[in-house]
Amino acid sequence: MRTDTCTAVTRDWQHAFGIVDTPRWAGSSTLPDPPRAFLGWKGEKVSIGAWSATETTCNDYGTTLNVFYDMWMSGATVDQCITVCSVNYRNKDGTTNPSGLHLPLPVRGNEKCILSDGTYFWRYDIGGQSGCPPLKLVGYPGLTRSGYDPSYWTGEVEYSNGGAEPYAAPPN
Repeated sequence: MRTDTCTAVTRDWQHAFGIVDTPRWAGSSTLPDPPRAFLGWKGEKVSIGAWSATETTCNDYGTTLNVFYDMWMSGATVDQCITVCSVNYRNKDGTTNPSGLHLPLPVRGNEKCILSDGTYFWRYDIGGQSGCPPLKLVGYPGLTRSGYDPSYWTGEVEYSNGGAEPYAAPPN
């Protein structure tokens, strides 16, 4: 199984970037901590390694990263970027979703993908376990390139193909 250095299993990486365990919310427009976010997986994930990298997998995952980057640079929140980039072209019932991505972010529910050349890409480890642990965001899901959207809550959020599940309730 391949791992990514951006895991959120421990809080070491988020602390290295100055992101506290539970961001404090002042309940007003004044934030005691600058808006930031750390995004990582809650476990090991099956990624595109040398053994599985093809021109198609690289192009398809590159498309996912380009969509994320374009949305971020256009002012979308990190939550919006993750949500859109987690939509799989292959629905859970095997049908296809034309608005989905061929190789979306590896989040729970995206274990099986149909690549743009029609071949399948499965994210399971040797033991048959899901290679798509939850993607966890700590901080401000409403973070944007130029600031933040105060209508979002703060705390920890887990993402899957079904969307975001907040750990912390909205402040209001």
